[in-house]
Amino acid sequence: MEYLKSVGNVFIFESFFNTMAEFDVIILGEGGAGYTAAFELSKANMKVLLLEPKGVLGGNCLYEGCIPSKTLWYASHFIDVKKRLPFLKVEVDFEKVMEWKDTVQELRFGQHDDELKEHENVTFMKAEGRLIDTNKVKVGDKVYTSKYIVVATGAKPNVPPGFEDGITTHELLMPGTKFRKLPETLAIIGGGYIGVEMAGILAKFGVKVTLYAQRILKVVSQEVQQVLENRLRELGVEIVKERCKGVKADSGKKKVLSEKGEKYFDEVLVATG
Repeated sequence: MEYLKSVGNVFIFESFFNTMAEFDVIILGEGGAGYTAAFELSKANMKVLLLEPKGVLGGNCLYEGCIPSKTLWYASHFIDVKKRLPFLKVEVDFEKVMEWKDTVQELRFGQHDDELKEHENVTFMKAEGRLIDTNKVKVGDKVYTSKYIVVATGAKPNVPPGFEDGITTHELLMPGTKFRKLPETLAIIGGGYIGVEMAGILAKFGVKVTLYAQRILKVVSQEVQQVLENRLRELGVEIVKERCKGVKADSGKKKVLSEKGEKYFDEVLVATG
């Protein structure tokens, strides 16, 4: 008898008849759910196999999410302070900021590596695992068995068809990204957390940002939305409340196709989810 449990976005497969398993638990994914589960299970003397193709612990939050975005926000904050206190002399080298972002990420990766060494029951492999059934995972040519399998593979940026010529936070924030020079003009498609945050940050760095979003942060109240819109406009962000139809590379520029026409930018960030 086999069944599937679900806890949030984490899926747990269990097989009652697996008495000769190599591991007590196999975990696919090493983000906030995966590696913390591995460490806690290790404390309970369970033998864990942790699989992740990137080869580092931390998940999207560290690799291309909140950690690198907050380093950029922190640097941009000093530019904002300079505008309020004009007697301050503040110069920000964006390429150096991106190098610092990489350093912060590498520091956190190293801290997670040190944590991993404290858990002898956890075997970590830089590899992709594929489910064969509820107690078997294939890694390359080898098959590993386990009583429990935890699927904690997280999510990746959603790029709708027709928007492939834009970039995502993967190209913008991942360690060692080639995004080292600020574009003069940037379109951001999507008014969620990522789109709004990056619009504010990059506008502070002096980029002329156009945010395409029919509504920003739909999950918050209209009063909060209005405050955010006002603040973005103070920073120089143009908010275009039109539905976008696509992004096309054209003669070294990026063309955004919207309901009311088209407009060219140096770069386009697709933040649609």
